[in-house]
Amino acid sequence: MKTLRFPFAISFVFIFLFSNLFSQTPESVEVSDEVNELELSFADPIWDGVNIPDGQRCNACGEHGSSPRIYVDNIPENTDAILLYFSKGLPLNLNQKFGTGISTIGTSNGIIGYHVSNNDGKILIPSVAGHTSELPEGFFQVKQPLQKIDGERGAYLPPCDCDDRAWYFVHVKAVSINSSEPNDFTELRSGNLTMGRTR
Repeated sequence: MKTLRFPFAISFVFIFLFSNLFSQTPESVEVSDEVNELELSFADPIWDGVNIPDGQRCNACGEHGSSPRIYVDNIPENTDAILLYFSKGLPLNLNQKFGTGISTIGTSNGIIGYHVSNNDGKILIPSVAGHTSELPEGFFQVKQPLQKIDGERGAYLPPCDCDDRAWYFVHVKAVSINSSEPNDFTELRSGNLTMGRTR
């Protein structure tokens, strides 16, 4: 009985094709060492991402909170401003709506911007007092908080759950500004920080 055999050249072609097929990376997967998110961290150790620090809640809770100072790294070269979206939401392990666990539930604590000059790829965002529209130099208001609680609405509303536990976050965007019109900007890169929960 004769055995059917492929010529050596044909066998070599088959081996070459199959080895290349399985060694290639699928088109949908991009292999890159580039970091595509902002690198964020709190400048002050009292902000540990677990609990809102004492004294950092709103006036209605008998406190006079300010926004945390934030280190922002990996800022793109053509960034004009850093936008800070303060919000109340669900903890990271309960909601992955945006792929990073941020899930606002209709409560915005204000959106403020900070102009970037002499960009060397990193910056320290200073603190902003709550319940006031008088912002430090370099800041500008994008959107007021949705709620007005115990006084002026201001630009930043500190966490205001006085008796209940709730999680708070800040979503950070590096943007290039296209014009003087509100919200006319291009998002270049973003990142998220968990501020913590009230207790």
